[in-house]
Amino acid sequence: MGSNVSKKRRKSSLSDSEARAKLQRKICVADETPEPVYDLSTCLMRNVPSGTYAKCKVLRKQQLLLQDNLLTSLEGGGQLADLILLQVLRLDNNCLSVLSPGIASLSRLQVLNVSNNSLKHLPPALGQLQQLRQLICHDNALRGVPEAVGQLPRLTALDLRKNQLETLPALQNIARMSELHLEDNEPLTSPPAEVVSQGSDAVIEFLCKEAGVEHTGPVDDDTAASLPPTNSQSYTDGMDGLEVSVMENKRLELLALERELNESISREGRRIGQQEEFKKQLLGELVEEQARLDADVARAAEQRTRDQWRILESVAQLESEADRSTAEVAAAAARLRDPAAVLARLEMDRKELEQLVTVRQEECDALRKHDVMDSMEKMMREKMAMENQLHEYQQGRDRTIQEAISQDQRMNEQLGQLLEVKGSEQEARIQQLLKDETFQRQAFFNLYLQQDSSRLQILHQISEAEDALMRLTMVEANQRDATKESELSRLSEKRHQLTTLLVQLLEQQAARERELQKRLAELDEQRLGEVEHYWLVQYQRLLDSKPERIRRLEDKLEPPLKKLLQTAGAEEYLTMFANSGLTLKQVLYMDDTDLLELGVTDLSTRAAILRQTELVREEGADMSPRPPSAPAGDLQPAPAAPGGAEMEPEDKLAEEGEAERPEPSAPQPEETEVIFLNCGHLCVCRQCAGPLSSCPMCRQVVMQKLVITTVL
Repeated sequence: MGSNVSKKRRKSSLSDSEARAKLQRKICVADETPEPVYDLSTCLMRNVPSGTYAKCKVLRKQQLLLQDNLLTSLEGGGQLADLILLQVLRLDNNCLSVLSPGIASLSRLQVLNVSNNSLKHLPPALGQLQQLRQLICHDNALRGVPEAVGQLPRLTALDLRKNQLETLPALQNIARMSELHLEDNEPLTSPPAEVVSQGSDAVIEFLCKEAGVEHTGPVDDDTAASLPPTNSQSYTDGMDGLEVSVMENKRLELLALERELNESISREGRRIGQQEEFKKQLLGELVEEQARLDADVARAAEQRTRDQWRILESVAQLESEADRSTAEVAAAAARLRDPAAVLARLEMDRKELEQLVTVRQEECDALRKHDVMDSMEKMMREKMAMENQLHEYQQGRDRTIQEAISQDQRMNEQLGQLLEVKGSEQEARIQQLLKDETFQRQAFFNLYLQQDSSRLQILHQISEAEDALMRLTMVEANQRDATKESELSRLSEKRHQLTTLLVQLLEQQAARERELQKRLAELDEQRLGEVEHYWLVQYQRLLDSKPERIRRLEDKLEPPLKKLLQTAGAEEYLTMFANSGLTLKQVLYMDDTDLLELGVTDLSTRAAILRQTELVREEGADMSPRPPSAPAGDLQPAPAAPGGAEMEPEDKLAEEGEAERPEPSAPQPEETEVIFLNCGHLCVCRQCAGPLSSCPMCRQVVMQKLVITTVL
């Protein structure tokens, strides 16, 4: 009891600022220490710091020490369910009046200390703590213990001293308990007071006899060694050791505070020095400012003196003028006092006024006649000007109407001529396009390329080589971290072989197309005379001699799709659409870009196909969601090398890569379109490959970029 009093005295001796600083230090130490203990004791906390329970879960702490604080509840620290790994929870020496039922989520808790609080009852949820071994509840206000606590199967130590217990529940594990303290519970009648006074062993023996079981003591297991000691003396020794540890921590904290104080003093000294320097600088500025003010005051005093002299001079001048005016007024007053002079002056003034009025009347009469004449002349001039303006307006309006009629007639004639010329030019252009021999020759060459078996075989091998490179790239991308260096080297060697083969196939394709172009030139030279529609005849002959495979493909083409292409004038592209495997629904939702990528190079043909698809949709075609613009071709076996040599089969990693092909982390066919040479990686789309100068996977310099083929 004396130890608890001393702790409270030390706790109360801390100020709020010291307690907050200590709490921050303890949080930092608890976050950084590798020990499984999260110690926030003796910090005058009223609430558990936010996020404490989550930190215990993340740092896998097994002990949470919150004793010697001012806690009234466990709220604020987060969810109690985050303390799932906790084995020891110390809440002693706080201000708890209620224990949260959420403590039942601490399924691994083995030691719970809630002594020296204000608890009046324990929650029945404690019965769910199946691993609980020690329950320390002394120095509270408990009136009873829940029956669920008595059913705990591993409970070996129960301390209920200094409470207000009236009854004790049946203890299921009484035969294996090592401690049971019931002292200072006056209302308690069973066990009797004389048995309780004999100590823990006597109480356990008494309850074992009542239950009809033999006391065997606690069963040792793997976790017993890691728990706090179970007997009272050992527990007291542990508390003394903890007290020594707390004192040592206190000493270290005081040393840290002393260092912080010294640093604070040095900082304060530097701050005071800076303030003194600032004061000196400010004093110098004040002296300079005072000197400027004194000079300004002297100048102001001198100016004031000059102003006073000017004012005195002005006053003297005003006084002299006032004297002169006074004299003149006095003289005038004297003259006014003479009656004869006044009458003579009045008579003279009357004559001058009559003469002045007579002259003014004559001038007024002359001036009125002149004004009338001017007014009449002005009115006549304005009327004549108005008539002239009206006449000019009527003439201008007539001219404008006549010019508008003439211009409208000319525009109608020009528009008719222009429409006639445009119609004739359009008709001539259409006829010329149909008869254009160059266009017919190019159409024949395109069909010739599509039906050439050697070229089709080369394209097929190119597609297979690209597919093999894609699978190797996916294997390397998915297993780069887990694959050994030797396996990566083997993949790199195989990728190099495939890249070399792909380059050879592309060269063979170009050579074959040059050979076919040469044959076309020879065919053009062997023409006999000017045969009409020569290339149309050759195109028809080539259509009639289609390979059996092409005929079967065109037979599989949907009749509505074939009709749509024929209506749009795209018969030469029937083989291309049949070879791509497109359906009518897919074609209905293709745009100009899709048709161009498919191989429809002629702009007018693409426009005609798009017009026909729009008409079909308007006539009630199936408006299902738009499908992909190009079908995903089936994977082909490994390509054959030129000259009949077969390529090596894919190794085990390649087979695993093929099995993992749908994984999101691997490159997908819809996303990768460009092969980088010389490394052979196929890992980016066409748009992203533009600015790249090195491979994103192996960082080799890109010598050449090849766009993969999607359809033959």
